Amino acid sequence: MMRAMAICGVSLILAVVFISGCVSKAGEDQMQAYYLAGELKQLEPNESAVRLNDELIALGESAVPAVVELFESNTPRDRGNAAWILGEIRDRRAIPVLTRRGLHDGAADVREFSAQALGSIGDPSATPYLQKVASEDTDSRVRGTALGAIENIHSQMRSPR
Repeated sequence: MMRAMAICGVSLILAVVFISGCVSKAGEDQMQAYYLAGELKQLEPNESAVRLNDELIALGESAVPAVVELFESNTPRDRGNAAWILGEIRDRRAIPVLTRRGLHDGAADVREFSAQALGSIGDPSATPYLQKVASEDTDSRVRGTALGAIENIHSQMRSPR
């Protein structure tokens, strides 16, 4: 019931804004991203997040602020989805949340997805954080993913974009 009310409330707001025509395409995309991120948080544990993840990725950089907010979620699934989506979008604005929150998350999957995302983004500023994780994380998968991310960053630096 609460989920239906939340969806209806967001849908009503989106409809009013779209009808009024007072929002740019980027603004529409950002509003859609917040709506999709809200939907992602409402999924039941057995529901697939693939469609919502794909839609957020398709919105690209417009989705980054909404996806970053998913790191506030209490569920590792939401935080892991957020890290994965940010890695697919590859926007450098995601680096602070991935390095400060994602790599230090209590859930190994979130740390792993965050390391992978940083490698996909390819910004050398993430290397010191990844090196620390590669040498100190308690989970061998996370350490291995951090090493792979460092190599990915180095290979991106060697090849022209």
